[in-house]
Amino acid sequence: MSIHGLGPMVCLNASFTSACYFSLLGDHSQPFMDFMYLHNDGILQQENALCHWAQLVKNRFEEHSGEFRQTGWPA
Repeated sequence: MSIHGLGPMVCLNASFTSACYFSLLGDHSQPFMDFMYLHNDGILQQENALCHWAQLVKNRFEEHSGEFRQTGWPA
C-alpha cells in the first residue's frame, strides 16, 4: 500500500521464510517501488519478523540501498 494506492496482491503457497521474502522483494516489491517512486523516494516499512532481518535479506537491501529507504516497525 502506498500514498498512490494499493500495490500488487501476492498469494503465497509456502511458509514465509527469508528465502520466500527475498523472492517476494525481487519479484514484486522492488518492481512496484520502481514504478511508483521514480525518484527513489519510496519507503519500505517492515515489522520485526525474523525473515525480514535475515542476512540474505540484509544483503539485498545493501545492494539496492539507493533505490528506496526502509524503516522498522514502530513498536
